[in-house]
Amino acid sequence: NRLRGEIAESENRLRGEMQAGFARQQEQLTSQQEQIVALGREIGLVRSDLSTQIGAVHADVNKQIAGVNKQIAGVHKQIADVHKQIAGQTKWILTVLGGAAVLFPIIQRLMATLLP
Repeated sequence: NRLRGEIAESENRLRGEMQAGFARQQEQLTSQQEQIVALGREIGLVRSDLSTQIGAVHADVNKQIAGVNKQIAGVHKQIADVHKQIAGQTKWILTVLGGAAVLFPIIQRLMATLLP
């Protein structure tokens, strides 16, 4: 009888300890779940901020690319103007050389005739 009492007492004590341990485990699990939910919210905020920052950087890069494209277009226009000027000068130079080639023999004959 005494043995049964001790066994029952031990069972009760073990049951109490197990229930207390389970309660602590449940509290820890609940706390960890709350922390996971909070981390999920923080991750969502960070993701949103990151998306906003990426969008701003993307817009800035596009703006800079547009500026570079505008500068390149300006350089192309300047190159076209220089090419046009060179072509015009080349035409004049060729005209003068052609005129000189035609007029030189005529002037030479006149000089030979006028200055014996």
